Amino acid sequence: MYQNALEGVRVVDFSWVVAGPFCTKLLGLMGAEVIKIESATRPQFKNRSGWFSVINNSKKSCTINLSTDRGKALVKRLIAVSDVVVENFSTGVMDRLGLGYDALKAIKEDIIYVSSSGVGRTGPAKDYPAYGALLHGWSGWTSLFGEPNPRMEGMGISPSWIDPLTGSWEALIIQAALWQRSRTGEGLSVDLSMLESGIAIMGDVFLGVAVTGRLPAAGQSSGYSHAVPHGVYPCKEEDAWIALSVECQSEWEGLCRVLGNPSWCQEEEVLTLAGRQHNRVRIDRLLAAWTSQVPVQELFHRLQSAGVPAGPCYNLQQVMEDPHMESRGLFRRLPLRDGRTLITPGIPWRDETDWKGTLFEAPALGEHNEHVFRGVLGMPEEEYEGLRRDGILE
Repeated sequence: MYQNALEGVRVVDFSWVVAGPFCTKLLGLMGAEVIKIESATRPQFKNRSGWFSVINNSKKSCTINLSTDRGKALVKRLIAVSDVVVENFSTGVMDRLGLGYDALKAIKEDIIYVSSSGVGRTGPAKDYPAYGALLHGWSGWTSLFGEPNPRMEGMGISPSWIDPLTGSWEALIIQAALWQRSRTGEGLSVDLSMLESGIAIMGDVFLGVAVTGRLPAAGQSSGYSHAVPHGVYPCKEEDAWIALSVECQSEWEGLCRVLGNPSWCQEEEVLTLAGRQHNRVRIDRLLAAWTSQVPVQELFHRLQSAGVPAGPCYNLQQVMEDPHMESRGLFRRLPLRDGRTLITPGIPWRDETDWKGTLFEAPALGEHNEHVFRGVLGMPEEEYEGLRRDGILE
């Protein structure tokens, strides 16, 4: 694999919050030059800590005051020598700035313009503000979790998984558009909905409703009704849990061997899948009583050795310290300019060299002004200093 596959691709990044920045981080990891358009006049760009430092690696930052005509003209000059524009402002903002697709296509005919928003740029709700966690409800996702269970909250409303999912769709679309442009010479305008990004990965649930005409019963959660047992079960340590799923006879027999073949495993009503489905509640109760006496790591490896799909329910620190994850090298240790070290994910695949992406520290606000304006645009020093003096580069 050619590691920096997007080397030579320049992305002008107007995005903020999570979805757009997650997309452009992926592009930067794959070698694209990502230039963030920011401004010291906007409060959202001044906070560079926390999530910002994790989803804005491998990018450059320039500051342009887009409230001025000279600032708008300046960003158009940059777009004219770029390949991709990414934005996720509220509907109509880019058009009001004179930076909508039609205006930019007149400057750069083959520009690839990806515009993401909560529910899309068309339709009766196009002007409604929306954040990822709120869209979990609108997408139907939260309807799949009907049982009161604080431990399941992470699968319902928070945290927002629609944001990084949308960013992944964006990165895929951009690469497809670049490939199309290489063959046809044509650019592309994309209207990406976060809501639809979430719905699109729920095809199995929507198919089930379409085929059966039935929704999950009130107070019940949707799940793998054919697999028994299937769920999360307590282990010996405090707040330690094991997830497992038994779908076929060989897995059931493997589970019974790990359990020590207790008498209830030999009862006629649990010997078949149909019988186990009918006795799901009892099996869950008996299994949980046994797993609660066994350390989670011991149980994890014993089940896997017996051919039973199972895995520990880690907290976030345990994920980063897991020996398997350590061997895969997903989490990278990135030295920061202040002497600290940031642990951040790289690319979730590996090649024969264990390359995990072109990773460098998230930029300071306006850190690359000189590179962008003097270097990329070839701006004379006198013009550059004049723009600085007049507050255009704020």
